Amino acid sequence: MDAQNIVTYYKSLGYRDAEIKLDSVYDISSRAIGINYTVVEGSKYYFRDIYWKGNTKYSTEKLDSILDIKKGSVYNQTYLNQRISFDLAKPDITSYYMDDGYLFFRITPVEIWAEDDSIDLEIRVFEGPQAIIDQILIRGNTKTSEHVIRRELRTYPGQKFNRSLVIRSQREIIALGLFDAEQIAVNPIPHPESGTVDIEYTVVEKPSDQLELSAGYGGQGYGILASVGIVLNNWSTKQMFEKGAWRPYPSGDGQKVSFRINTTGRLYQAFNIGFVEPWFLGKKPNSFSMSLTRTQLGYNVSGTTYDEIEGNFVANGASVGYGIRLKWPDDYFTLLSSVNYYNYQLTDYPYFIATNGSYNNFSIKETLARNSLDDQQFPKSGANIALSLQFTPPYSLMNNKDYTDLDSEAKFKFIEYYKWRFNADYYAPVGGKFVMRTSLKFGWLGYYNSEVGIPPFERFQLGGDGLSGGYTNTFVGTDVISLRGYEVLNTQGTSSARTEAIFNKYTIELRYPIVKSQTANIYALAFAEGGNLYPDIESFNPLDLKRSAGLGVRAWLPMFGLLGVDYGIRFDDQIPGDLQEANGFFDYITKNGKFTVILGFEPE
Repeated sequence: MDAQNIVTYYKSLGYRDAEIKLDSVYDISSRAIGINYTVVEGSKYYFRDIYWKGNTKYSTEKLDSILDIKKGSVYNQTYLNQRISFDLAKPDITSYYMDDGYLFFRITPVEIWAEDDSIDLEIRVFEGPQAIIDQILIRGNTKTSEHVIRRELRTYPGQKFNRSLVIRSQREIIALGLFDAEQIAVNPIPHPESGTVDIEYTVVEKPSDQLELSAGYGGQGYGILASVGIVLNNWSTKQMFEKGAWRPYPSGDGQKVSFRINTTGRLYQAFNIGFVEPWFLGKKPNSFSMSLTRTQLGYNVSGTTYDEIEGNFVANGASVGYGIRLKWPDDYFTLLSSVNYYNYQLTDYPYFIATNGSYNNFSIKETLARNSLDDQQFPKSGANIALSLQFTPPYSLMNNKDYTDLDSEAKFKFIEYYKWRFNADYYAPVGGKFVMRTSLKFGWLGYYNSEVGIPPFERFQLGGDGLSGGYTNTFVGTDVISLRGYEVLNTQGTSSARTEAIFNKYTIELRYPIVKSQTANIYALAFAEGGNLYPDIESFNPLDLKRSAGLGVRAWLPMFGLLGVDYGIRFDDQIPGDLQEANGFFDYITKNGKFTVILGFEPE
């Protein structure tokens, strides 16, 4: 295999006749051997003239431009085959034909002259007739309703065969998350006698529901944190009242229902119920979603007496969303609109600007996103990009109040703000099974009226594991951004979590799959990342970062969802003077490293 790889590399450099002969194998030690190879390079060749034969659909000039090989270029057989048959980077010759119905198309490059250092090629084309799709066949779905698969397809009966649309249809089936991505198959069944083709899509159902169970220690006074969650990814509302549907629950329509409960007892409880219908009313790929949440946090000044609760924070909220799939710039784009309402009740709760009162947060959120990932669990290519704007009415600009001397309870009774968020994740193969992920995240919380300023809610918190709704310093109404290797960044001189109006974060990961099957997806990763918080746009510096690096592992298991652990090593102070001095590398990574546990979802 190594010798063949060397020959392939030589041929990519123009050494068409390169070969390697095994010369000798000899012992180096009891555990090692040596191998000598003799390399015969031969002459270096170049493309000279390229002729086309049999083409009627496209002109010779058009095919030359698609092939993109100039006279005098180094003779690269790998690149030639790539530009003829299957190029992942840009359309190739075969794509142009097969995307226009030429299913029976064949192309053969033949060397008709090889002398000195030049090669002439004749590329012989058999176009054949265009094929029309006759039937679309679905096989293997034992649980999921057939219409859930069919509505994601881009190929239809009566349509000309189109290879790109077949590949896109396969990608959309994978994106459902209901089938084993490795076993989804597409089989065109041609009928040359009638000029038609049947397309058979074969799927294999996989467990897609998740049961999330976890427990941890919340520190003195908070006790054991228990978390229970159920996510049903293939729910069917219309079957709820059908006889025999509850075995164990009505399923098959690709709807999503989720229930989550987190609690430490009296000091902390959080409840969340969510529902998503990806095809609202079943006619168009427009999604409908809704959720209800309630969170309650208790406070006691000593932090040691579990039964003595001296203050609390209660948040009740609801959200309704409607998303549409756009056709421009392309149909990977979606636009999601949501209406959100939260009510925050504070009673002697010291972690905000105000410690008492009722605060109302009514907002509208618009999110423009483009998701072209090839797999939701272990993406190997594609991007997931989202730009959102969340805003409230500008109450202070409409009511003619003087906010200069108002206390916090009166000033923020109706919270006002606008918030920009930008997230971008890009995945690309980098050799072998390795995949590179690069990520950029940015958030900016702004205000309409300088007399009101930045509200105490909806700010950004950085550090830790990124799990919101935890204990002491983590609140509903705050965007919690993880930063591996760091505890939650605190306000200097206090134990309170630092929250600011702006954050940025950059991540680069190198991933390698260990196990990829229907029963488990496991991969290892190495990462480097950096991020920071800033109080206002004047102090924003995209290069002023808290940096870290480390290793991790992820496992996606049926019924349990995502599980993982990272060990991050920080390189900067959390607050000035905080970085630990160490004697040597291992002492440093022990004193300045931190484990992060991932349960159920990948934190921001």
